Amino acid sequence: MIHVIDGFYIVVDAYQYIAQEDSGAKLSSKGKEYTKWNVLGYYSSLDKAIERIITELINRRTKKKTYELADYIADYKAERLRLKKMIIESMKEVSKTK
Repeated sequence: MIHVIDGFYIVVDAYQYIAQEDSGAKLSSKGKEYTKWNVLGYYSSLDKAIERIITELINRRTKKKTYELADYIADYKAERLRLKKMIIESMKEVSKTK
């Protein structure tokens, strides 16, 4: 499991990358406690899964107000670039520590 940012993670298996979010809820079964995940989607590459998480974060931040189309596109591109740089920098920091 890869922690991307905030409560967003990517699960990797032999066939796919699963973008998911920690819902904050806990489930219990047979005395064990589990985290409830909200699956955002299944992707063929790590880049596509990261892009989905970035899109989700941007959509949550921008739905709080009304935009003109040109302003929304400009804000979307700027926010996407900022989040992508932040994620790339955090990945570089992790690779430096190993």
